[in-house]
Amino acid sequence: MMNQARESSTLARRIVHRFAIAIVFLAGVLLFLYLPTWLRFFDKEQSLTVYMFTEFVSQDAVRAFEKEYGIKVYLQYFETNEELRAKFKINEGVGYDVITPSDYMVELLRRDGLLHEIDTTKLTHFGELDERLLHCYFDPENRYSVPITWSAYGIVYDKKILKNPLQSVHLSYLFQNPLALVEQGVVKRPYKICMFDDSQEVFLLASLYLYNKNRGITDEQLEEIEQLLIRQKKWVESYTNFGLDYFLEGNIISFAMISSRYVKRIFETRNDRFAFQIPQQGCLAVIENFAIPKQSAKVDAAHKFIDFMLSRKYNTHHFFEYGGTPVNKLSYQDIPEKYIQAFPFIMYDEVFEKLHLIHNELPLKKVEELWLRVKTS
Repeated sequence: MMNQARESSTLARRIVHRFAIAIVFLAGVLLFLYLPTWLRFFDKEQSLTVYMFTEFVSQDAVRAFEKEYGIKVYLQYFETNEELRAKFKINEGVGYDVITPSDYMVELLRRDGLLHEIDTTKLTHFGELDERLLHCYFDPENRYSVPITWSAYGIVYDKKILKNPLQSVHLSYLFQNPLALVEQGVVKRPYKICMFDDSQEVFLLASLYLYNKNRGITDEQLEEIEQLLIRQKKWVESYTNFGLDYFLEGNIISFAMISSRYVKRIFETRNDRFAFQIPQQGCLAVIENFAIPKQSAKVDAAHKFIDFMLSRKYNTHHFFEYGGTPVNKLSYQDIPEKYIQAFPFIMYDEVFEKLHLIHNELPLKKVEELWLRVKTS
């Protein structure tokens, strides 16, 4: 009897313990999903909650906005567009007033009915925006988004590796065996490279190399891209989007695929040694955007925040602070000539036209499976 009593007592404690763990876990989930709503419930000031990628809007710009409009801004951050969408599918964006989805994610959130329409007549700087970044496939009438910054992908490289330092670069420098390029007299020696660690971007880039397209990729072509990437692994030092200055400065790699927003930092330290080019076959580009969640109750204040950050002053400020290309055309006049030459897509349409946006066409589940097979081969 005593043993039965002890067993019953132990079982009861286990049930209570597991129940307590479940309650704590549920409380954590609710806190993650609805923290901005609860914060504003206790906040008596006029405020905005902005949910965004890091390195888009600086603290200095936020403080300047708060001072001018008397609106308190709460910043929260997400790491990927997929994280943003997953959260919004659960809570419909309740508690957020401004978000910064990338181009392809704007289309998905718009389809999901999660975005509020933007009244561009309330944006005094809308007419100053680069027309090339407006009316894109993901929001043809800019009813739900306006660009905040953009970047182009290209190849950063050590100029000393090329036989002719002035020659144009090609995607073959990433996808073709370096030994073959040595034999062809293109480069002086074999080398290693760094590539993206994003399955969708890697497969689209490889498709540009193999088929000169980033849309309409068949299942058979995806299998061929997988085989190309498996062969490429022999000269890939690392799949990463970050720390490329370490790999380059340390002579570990000679070529890397990189976003233009990160190239500026490399040039600031060793502009004489490294160069950046959009490959002859073209490359990818990403337009980052402001949008207003459907559930926001502070739409007027959200418009003020967006317009403030679209100004020439803060577009220029954020270029120097973070490296993202401005969307306000007037800011182009504030960019030093050395950066205009390094990033010709800013001013020259013939280079801009080589850039391709990411569309929501790839079968992502299949691509993830193929990418896993590549990395474990």
